[in-house]
Amino acid sequence: MSLERRQYDARSRIIEQTEEPLPVVVAWDEEASHTAITQAHSAAVRDPDASQYLMGQVLAQVAPPAIHIYDPARIYTEMLLVAGLKKRDIDEMHFVHFFGQRREVILAKEREKNFYSDPANQPPPYDQ
Repeated sequence: MSLERRQYDARSRIIEQTEEPLPVVVAWDEEASHTAITQAHSAAVRDPDASQYLMGQVLAQVAPPAIHIYDPARIYTEMLLVAGLKKRDIDEMHFVHFFGQRREVILAKEREKNFYSDPANQPPPYDQ
């Protein structure tokens, strides 16, 4: 085994021993995370260790759940069930028209939810 290979193996063992998960020190909002990423990129040349630590802190933050995840199968099924479209209609439909109708379905669901959540629109209590 060459000297370079032994030195490389020794360095990698040291790195494996020192690497441990970074504790979450603070909870950052989206703007603070973006600022930290920008600072880490700008500090990468001057101080690579600090840059790496800062990026590790940013990546260790818990990501908020995505509100609107693009799921083609779910969207297709939703349009079949809620909008009452047929498979043939969806397959022949232009994508702009399809997503326009999907948006209208979402708005209609929100209007219905808001309507039923308003106390003025609740049915009177059932008296026996």
